[in-house]
Amino acid sequence: TAFVARSAVRRARIYVRPHDRSQATTPVSRPLSSGGDFLEPPPIKQVGKSEMAEILSVLEVDEDGGDDGYVVIDVRGYDEIAYTGHLSGDVRALPLPLIMEGAFSMSPDDFKEQFGFSKPDPDDSTVVFTCKAGIRSMTACQVLAMQGGYTRLVNYRGGAIDWFS
Repeated sequence: TAFVARSAVRRARIYVRPHDRSQATTPVSRPLSSGGDFLEPPPIKQVGKSEMAEILSVLEVDEDGGDDGYVVIDVRGYDEIAYTGHLSGDVRALPLPLIMEGAFSMSPDDFKEQFGFSKPDPDDSTVVFTCKAGIRSMTACQVLAMQGGYTRLVNYRGGAIDWFS
């Protein structure tokens, strides 16, 4: 599965204007079939520090994920998280390399056993990714859009640098 994930990321066509980082969403295209047809996946919502604080406050009030079913995942390495700490006690850790290797293609039971938290449901969960600066978390959003059929994806573009500043 690691080869499939990596080759899918290499084949993905990403359209981001480098000079305009204020876009609300970033469109990503993925192959629909080996024939070269492309399917437009859902947009990836970009949030800043204030929106992330709102999401985390919902999680603190309702441990089941709140009204929008938020699951916040930090994709930094475990050593990076140990150095700075989590953004909140409700943020789960799942390093990007494990996502790239197909973590979200695991069964829900295997996922929970391996990572210590429930696998987000593609139909009911809004998956919010964070990292150090918003780059790896954006990659995680793109991989999840291509691999897992997730339609509600959020990238915290500021990451730990913004959060802890």
